[in-house]
Amino acid sequence: MMVAMVSLPLPLSRRAFALLLLLILVSGAGCGLLPSVTETPPGALTFTTYIELGMPEQDAFIGGDSAAPDPVSRISVPDAYVPQILSRPIFALARPARHDPLKLRRDPFGPFPRGRLLPVTVQGWLGARGRGSYSVDGATARLEAAFSSLIPNSVYSLWCARHTYASDVTVERACDATNAAASFTTDAAGAATVRLTLSPLAPSTEETGTLIELIYHSDGRARAPSESEPGVTTHIQLFADLLPSKR
Repeated sequence: MMVAMVSLPLPLSRRAFALLLLLILVSGAGCGLLPSVTETPPGALTFTTYIELGMPEQDAFIGGDSAAPDPVSRISVPDAYVPQILSRPIFALARPARHDPLKLRRDPFGPFPRGRLLPVTVQGWLGARGRGSYSVDGATARLEAAFSSLIPNSVYSLWCARHTYASDVTVERACDATNAAASFTTDAAGAATVRLTLSPLAPSTEETGTLIELIYHSDGRARAPSESEPGVTTHIQLFADLLPSKR
């Protein structure tokens, strides 16, 4: 099993992340032209974008109208309402950038050094959808997910992340032991279905959070979390919170 100590994908203060996702995923939320987040039954997974939760996208970047290699910036929530921006292409970065969805650091939107042009527009990136289920039977867990409107003919992986709020430390690992079963290629329509058998994951609590992350590998290589290059070759497009089951 390969693990990596990484910067927090959602660096919230103690309790804040769990309470935020519980509120949004249970109550439901919508965002303009984006798909709505609806109630999630126990055992079900709803994958969302950062924008749907009111935060800037962390691994997708837009530039100006110039063809010159000008710097790029993160996609903000207001960008999701502007047709001219929705039609813009998305770029990767030239160097990895630490995630900052709560805008706690200086210049959380950028600018950042522009990297490669990616084969998707802002609207295409934000239009990704995913639903799934997670169940536990003794010492075995099963994770199933169906995705649509992803980038066609592209390599993706599912990573399982565990964050401890008090220490602000996140451990990411492939959702299977080797990353082989957790990696897949979308079809020509950008769809894919994943079925995994894995060791049970701890549910999210007020002290820790468990996320299922959908990672787009823009270089076409299914990297392990230990090889993560946020914004350069590894991009979180969707994620789901592993909420505790209601009993």
